[in-house]
Amino acid sequence: ALMRRAEQLSAHLSQQAVNLTDLAYTLQVGRDAMEHRLALTAESQEALVTQLRGVCDGTLTTGIWRGEVRRTGETLSIFRTDEDLQSAIDAWIAKGKLDKLAELWVQGLEIDWPQLYPGRQPNRLRLPTYPFARERCWFAEKAAPGMMTAARRQHPLVHLNISDINELRYSSLLTDETWLLRDHQVMGRAVLPGVAQLEWARAAVSLALGGEPDSADIRLESVTWLRPLTVAGEREVRIALVPQDDGRIAYEIYSEESEQTVIYGQGYAAPATRGEAPVLDLAALTARCALTVGGDPLYEQFARLGLQYGEGLRVVQTLHGGDGLAVARLAVSTPRDGYLWSPDLLDGALQSVAGAAQEGALALPFALREIRCWAPLPENPYVVVQAGSGHTDAVPQWDIAIADGEGRVAIQMNGCTMRLTGGSAASLQRVGDESVDEEMKHREDSWKV
Repeated sequence: ALMRRAEQLSAHLSQQAVNLTDLAYTLQVGRDAMEHRLALTAESQEALVTQLRGVCDGTLTTGIWRGEVRRTGETLSIFRTDEDLQSAIDAWIAKGKLDKLAELWVQGLEIDWPQLYPGRQPNRLRLPTYPFARERCWFAEKAAPGMMTAARRQHPLVHLNISDINELRYSSLLTDETWLLRDHQVMGRAVLPGVAQLEWARAAVSLALGGEPDSADIRLESVTWLRPLTVAGEREVRIALVPQDDGRIAYEIYSEESEQTVIYGQGYAAPATRGEAPVLDLAALTARCALTVGGDPLYEQFARLGLQYGEGLRVVQTLHGGDGLAVARLAVSTPRDGYLWSPDLLDGALQSVAGAAQEGALALPFALREIRCWAPLPENPYVVVQAGSGHTDAVPQWDIAIADGEGRVAIQMNGCTMRLTGGSAASLQRVGDESVDEEMKHREDSWKV
């Protein structure tokens, strides 16, 4: 959970500008310190995001402090009443020696953090809640695959309601013969397109609220894709829903693997009011693009990078690209019944990011600030990709609109951040579900800056 927390905060900071002093203060005093701890220092928000990602993927091993209180608590307890040590701590606080404070804090020493802010009190920020902490109960039995296939599926991605007194959740049985997995091969492995999780969450929340699975009056926000969802043969995957105090519903898509919970994605759902849809000038936007490529050359390039698209997901017909801008025309070969946010078109929208990014590297979605809907998706829509308000070279973000031929927006995805995989099977495995970090064993960990 320590790494899940770091991934969660990294995604949040990729989408939302914050005051670093307020962030540090919130993490220091806003929540109880846990046994497993991580501390680091950063000069800017971009640097902090980069550091957090480095911690999560194991590439950053210097300039950080990690500790487990259970292993060091007995030793430090001897010094908690030591006047000389307390005087040293007070001096470090006065001089701003954060490295000394961090080293002792991760080992379990209590720090009077407000002393770092003499004469002022920083603001407390609203941050994502702790990752779901799952505990098995004696009556939480795994749904049998046969029962799922025999039951009436409520949605192509939401199969069986397995809620109990502890939690509202649905279970689904995915197979690598499903078109979404068969037609989406990454480094030779069947990987569920990340955007399918958006439709999955929307449908589950709609059903949980007593509506139809095709209800559009829901928006998703603070979405994070934590790891690719791969399937070899079949895999049971669940989605859990938890109401929040602010009226939103937190969701988490996960599976149970060898007594561990493997998290694929999470986010929040909230009520949406449609209002009047934005209208884009498609002709003017297309005229700003200097590059034009057809669908076949585009998918040949994807294949060279290790991403093989089958017929069901080869939806980009024409892609116009420029510096930080892309306009694409999509068309589906086979309309898919039962979906509102059809994954083939949503994935085609993400494929179009290649025209704006022009990076020539394999990337998978990592975070999304929000997605909202005004109308059902047209069968042959246009996609407009533009650099988002938080876009930087270090943390590129994209705003993606899916519109009809007259430019009326049906779906808008804002603040989409992509993560480079490195273009190899080993790099996919590193972020994949077969290499679950050892920290996932600890359900109640947290961390602080």
